[in-house]
Formats: sequence, C-alpha cells, structure tokens
Amino acid sequence: MIVDVLLAYFPSDEEPSSDVEGVGEDRGFGGIPASTDAVKELAVVKYERGGDVREESCIICFGEFDEGVEVTRMPCKHAFHGGCLTRWLESSHVCPLCRHAIPASADP
Repeated sequence: MIVDVLLAYFPSDEEPSSDVEGVGEDRGFGGIPASTDAVKELAVVKYERGGDVREESCIICFGEFDEGVEVTRMPCKHAFHGGCLTRWLESSHVCPLCRHAIPASADP
C-alpha cells in the first residue's frame, strides 16, 4: 500500500529534471572538480603510526597506510593515498570524509 502511494508521487518512467543542477547525461552526479593549483598545493607527509596523521587507511580505496608511505593531506587534515585523492579531486572539490571544500576548477 505504501509502495503504491510512493509510486504515484515518483513514477519510474520520468527522466530526471533538467532543472536540477548537475543531473543529466553530460554532467553525471554533478561534482565540480578541484582546481589544478589547489591540488598541487596539498601537503604530502610521511605516514607514521602514532604520528600526526589520524587515519590508518585511505577511505577512498580502503587500503591501509604502510609505515613510511607518503600520504596527501587535505586542508582539513584528512589524509589519503596521493593517487586516490588526485583521482577523487578530478571529480569533486570536497573532502570525501568531511566535505571541506578546496578551490574549484573554473571549468567543470
């Protein structure tokens, strides 16, 4: 019964509204990439257990950090594997953990 009511309000044969920013074939989920300069300015630090990097693994790939590996840190201090974070920032200018924004690309 509840399903019937929901289907009446949200029919499945409708296309996403083009009025919603970022929805559609060309724009995917609507992420805005980070600026290249902002990505280049991110700090790279060595991971040491018990050091000042709070995370023990990369939340993007779920791989644990090895002792002594270089990790890239967002301004919010969250750390990730450099390659993982670079790929993330090609699609989104916000931290995958806390959504802290860095400067966005002028050409999304």
